[in-house]
Amino acid sequence: MKSIVRHFKDNSSLFYYPTIIFLLNVFIKIFYLNSRDIALDEPFTIYYSQQKITSIVNMLYGENNPPFHFFIMHYWIKLFGIGAFSVRLPSLLFSSISAVFIYKIGNQYFSRLIGVAASVIFSLSTMQIFFSHEARVYPLFVLLTAISLYYYLYILFEKNRKSSYYILFFCNLILIYSHFFGFFILIMEVIGLSCACNPKGYIKSFSIFFILLAICYMPNLYLLFHRFTVSTQNGTWVAPPAVTEYYGNLNRFLNNKYNALVLIIITEILVIRLMIIKQFITTINSIFRNKKLIIVLLWFLVPYTIMFLMSFITPMFIDRYILFTSIPFYIVIAYFIEALSFSNQIGKYALLLFIICQMITVQLNPDNNRRLKEVVEVVNKIKTSDTKTLLAPDYAFMGFAYHYNIGYFKDAPNTMADLNKDLIYPIKTSDDVIKLIRNYSGSCIYIQAGTEFTDPLNLIYKQIASNYKYHKEYPVYQIYIIHQFSNSPISE
Repeated sequence: MKSIVRHFKDNSSLFYYPTIIFLLNVFIKIFYLNSRDIALDEPFTIYYSQQKITSIVNMLYGENNPPFHFFIMHYWIKLFGIGAFSVRLPSLLFSSISAVFIYKIGNQYFSRLIGVAASVIFSLSTMQIFFSHEARVYPLFVLLTAISLYYYLYILFEKNRKSSYYILFFCNLILIYSHFFGFFILIMEVIGLSCACNPKGYIKSFSIFFILLAICYMPNLYLLFHRFTVSTQNGTWVAPPAVTEYYGNLNRFLNNKYNALVLIIITEILVIRLMIIKQFITTINSIFRNKKLIIVLLWFLVPYTIMFLMSFITPMFIDRYILFTSIPFYIVIAYFIEALSFSNQIGKYALLLFIICQMITVQLNPDNNRRLKEVVEVVNKIKTSDTKTLLAPDYAFMGFAYHYNIGYFKDAPNTMADLNKDLIYPIKTSDDVIKLIRNYSGSCIYIQAGTEFTDPLNLIYKQIASNYKYHKEYPVYQIYIIHQFSNSPISE
């Protein structure tokens, strides 16, 4: 009987803790999975993923992501359709499995307390929940980062097995075929070799490793350089960050600035206590002699800082792009609190206090601030059979069509032609307006779906307004403005 109990305790970390953590994440994230409108970049992902593989490949030359996630969604949609719950479920699963690997990293390379604490902090992050509710690549990117970190540490500090290299190789390959920023992980794997007990012993194996990765990535090299050239020459929609955003996005990883303040206070109290008992220098030396910690710390600090600094030249420092750096960040937080506590009991209480703060402040249904269903409802209410409806930016037609007529959305790539039959026209510039309403006496609706980047001077609106006597606005939270134009008085 004692041997059975001992076996149960010894193996609980291998099965029971990961299972509980996974189920906790599913429980937290599934209830509001389909509560908000399909919007932002989700319609783009769904629209192209439902098309043929050849259409997806052709689309990629104008898209900032490699193809792997689109391929996953393509076959997922074939099986389960394009309902909000269905298309978001993979993101929820990727996010939930990420929490398991955070636990595994903490438990295997540091302590069970660190593994549990880091995974729970991740699980109670509003930012992570938000992206687990979005049909985009970023939860997959986070998961692949966590798996790569786990097996990278395993190779360097546990067992240098071929099977671990194979897993890390395929994980890295999928990573860079899922997002261009996956190359940051490869850079960190090169840098991290200096922390191995015998760095020279890994030079040959990792040289072969990266050569094979480069060969396997050759089909996507042209796309990589093409998109890099376009982004650097033409710029992107992302604005350069304010200096305060370096700290501000850490607040978002932890739900808000108050939780970050709690973390700082806890750290200060623990440091003061160490100083009082004259253990501060000894503890700090012990912390920074831990090579596993140094690797995890660098995996957070280097990409996060480089992306921040590079953003003053080519902006990229936004929540979705830096989300993958949160994986080592949560582990570092849990490690430092436990290490500075100098006592297992104090460490438990300190981590519990911070987790309670996360629990109090987490939002289980974070808003995407988009109300496309309401936009469609307003348009249908004021639209007549001869009303021309203009929509800008032109690429907003995907989100509009999803909520306006799901049949039109599914009819890709003929969706625009279907909308045109209902006198709905996505437009790019004010020149398109002239073509559509020249010598046209009927009423017009203009939907502004966030045109500050594509039409900063508001030329489209001005061109339409110059052709009509009467105008009425219908603002829809948060970015949408529906303009109704007519040469006859508009009824209230």
